[in-house]
Amino acid sequence: MDIQEVLQWTDEQVFVKTGKHIDSLQSSILKEVWEGEKYHKIAKKCNRSEDHIKQVSRKLWKMLSDVLGEDIKQSNVRSILETQALSNIYNNNGSQIVGYINSHINICGEKRQGAEEAKQRSPSAPDSPQNNARSPIIDLTDAPELPYFYDRTSELSTLKQWILGIAELGYDK
Repeated sequence: MDIQEVLQWTDEQVFVKTGKHIDSLQSSILKEVWEGEKYHKIAKKCNRSEDHIKQVSRKLWKMLSDVLGEDIKQSNVRSILETQALSNIYNNNGSQIVGYINSHINICGEKRQGAEEAKQRSPSAPDSPQNNARSPIIDLTDAPELPYFYDRTSELSTLKQWILGIAELGYDK
């Protein structure tokens, strides 16, 4: 996931829980921390004091911790947001399974929606079915059957023996 997707997802989560959006300074802090910047460099880029950036960051981490239910800090914000965004985008609702893949493709087994219907929808809560219409939908029920399975066990064994043989001869250096 890239930072823009995470910022959008995070803003949606915050808005759903608090009714407020992330402001531009909070967004800048989140983006810079995502990129590994320290508070003094963020302060310089945002033309603010380091103390002000730290204060806003503390409030941001507290808000995100409350919204996402995890203890978020500068050191773990990237890993938690990536994990939470991917796991929350993955939605198992009855018989419909929607998976989020880095290429922005939703894989759905049922409840296919037409493109025209998707265009008419307005923005809504991030985990609502309407948001799933943003990405292309692939219906795997139309996928062809795979009647043949080619077992490659013997080929893999031969390859393994070759690799181990080369390593024993000292050619791996």
